[in-house]
Amino acid sequence: MLKKIVSLVTCLSMVFAVGVAANAAEDPSVDASSVIIDDNATPSGVARAKYVRSTTQYLSISNGTATCKCEVVGYENTVTKVKITMILQKKGLLIWSDKQTWTKTVYSSEGALNKTYSVDSGIYRIKATYEIFTDSDSETITKYSEEK
Repeated sequence: MLKKIVSLVTCLSMVFAVGVAANAAEDPSVDASSVIIDDNATPSGVARAKYVRSTTQYLSISNGTATCKCEVVGYENTVTKVKITMILQKKGLLIWSDKQTWTKTVYSSEGALNKTYSVDSGIYRIKATYEIFTDSDSETITKYSEEK
């Protein structure tokens, strides 16, 4: 009997450890609400953004209203245009579904998009896609807010 219990505990421990590792590897909410991209501490082998200094993704939900904010700051004398696509997503049983999408384009090195939206109960997040343009190049960065 003791042998069965030890085997069961060992199996459950291994399943839990694999699940945690897999979740950490694919969890986009690790980029909580703000990321500084222009950081000299970037680990070797990790791609750095070429034209983006920082991004911020913020979600707050109160009394059935979601407040959604995204901001991107590019390099001032390099970036000529910024396109922000902000998607409010709701967590389903297996996948995230898009509830509302907003887009804004500015001819500047930085841009922000702020919106509110009525929501029902559930878990939500913001998916922000930033398209950054220079005179001769572009890059696209996708970030996520914390889940609320």
